[in-house]
Amino acid sequence: MRDTATLIWTVLLSAFALGCVTFAGYSLSVLVDGRWMYAELVAPICGLLIAALLALAVIAFINRRHRGAGAVVRLAALLAVGCFTAAGGIFFGLIRNCGLSCGNKTEVELRSPDGRWRAVSFSTSCVAIARYCPPVSHVSILAASEELPGGGGNAFTVVGVGGIVLQWKSDDVLSVGYHGTVLRQQKRVRDVRVDYLLIGFM
Repeated sequence: MRDTATLIWTVLLSAFALGCVTFAGYSLSVLVDGRWMYAELVAPICGLLIAALLALAVIAFINRRHRGAGAVVRLAALLAVGCFTAAGGIFFGLIRNCGLSCGNKTEVELRSPDGRWRAVSFSTSCVAIARYCPPVSHVSILAASEELPGGGGNAFTVVGVGGIVLQWKSDDVLSVGYHGTVLRQQKRVRDVRVDYLLIGFM
């Protein structure tokens, strides 16, 4: 009966500690992303971390099994490392991950003069709980009958939506006009050469 109660308390306190550390990480991200404008979050963050450490200390104490104070401290330290690692995985893998919820929207589709290729401009918008995910625009060059695959463009990626102008100069030369911060830029995709020009200089 005592072992069952110990197990129940261990599970409950572990979940409590993990929740405290995860929420502290979320609050810290709000504080940092807000350039420390929300100073009132400092006290709750410290309180959450202290509560988590106390919960882990209680877990170590109730599972000490007559092994002395040194064993309790070592177990508490091990639990703290495991808890903070798990909370970091939850935070960066789920709460702050822009790649979990994304959607693509086709903006422009333009065939080459000979009809062999298609240039497709499309945008990607993502959502994360604890992070602003800027929209991104892409350009892919595909065969005439090829479907647009998932992921980014195979030719060009730039931060922002819209502002991309496509123009075929010939059967195998594509001009891409753009503005914004470039993330990816390929000079050649398959048999097509790609020329890039900043909008305003086209």
